[in-house]
Amino acid sequence: VPQSPPPLWKHQHVLPRLPVPNLEQTLVRYLQSVRPFLTDQQFANTSKAVAEFAVGGQGEELQRRLKKRAKGKNDTSWLVEWWNQIAYLTDRGPVVFYVSYFFGFKPLPLSLLQQPSTTGETGNPQCNAASAIVEQALNFKQMLQDGSLSPDVVGKSPQCMAVYPLLFNACRIPTKDSDVVATYSPAHSHFLAARRGHFFAVQTTDGAGRRLSRHVIAQQLLRVVAEADRLGDSAAPVGALTSWGRDEWADARGRLLSKSKNARAMEAVESACFVI
Repeated sequence: VPQSPPPLWKHQHVLPRLPVPNLEQTLVRYLQSVRPFLTDQQFANTSKAVAEFAVGGQGEELQRRLKKRAKGKNDTSWLVEWWNQIAYLTDRGPVVFYVSYFFGFKPLPLSLLQQPSTTGETGNPQCNAASAIVEQALNFKQMLQDGSLSPDVVGKSPQCMAVYPLLFNACRIPTKDSDVVATYSPAHSHFLAARRGHFFAVQTTDGAGRRLSRHVIAQQLLRVVAEADRLGDSAAPVGALTSWGRDEWADARGRLLSKSKNARAMEAVESACFVI
């Protein structure tokens, strides 16, 4: 008996395919997009070149190839690879501020921030808040793993969920000319805690693979805070290198990885569920 797909993927087979615009439509949009940047003479020259491209030029052949590419992409979009490469991975500018995203949260209830620790001592409100966020993020990750997460729907239109698994245990690796996306097994259950230029791998499961409680995670974060404050601001804040240009960061990363100790630490960083 065929099994039904889990809720996360139940709409994937009915998603509409990204259409290939016809050649005339593409060329009209191109001329409209460049018009504000050109003088009248430049626009006239561009319009002439576009007309030659469309009729008897390369336009018809390239349009044929594009349709063939779209037909062969049964499980994805004809555009997605090009979009990821050109719009993101080959961009050599800094990622921080320009591409990377992060999440901010509204203030949590005071009762949660003042929740006492399991030892009876009052916990650090920041650690309590962080542990609550970690708990919910891990719940979300689990729903992704088992497929129980409800797919996004805008109005009555289901949305593609293909990139959702990249939210966790994935990162962007700098290499010369183009970055690559690295994904790690969800079995990597640790997250990364960053404070004062230091990074700490914080475990979320015990030796038997059972999820640690929020209170235990909060206690671990208290130890992170204490250790980072004891060390003071990092004299070599390696994390700042990730805000460099991508080629420069690739060179620096290569030099760091030449030492085995750094390589092990980097793998712990890059395979983490997320950073907090």
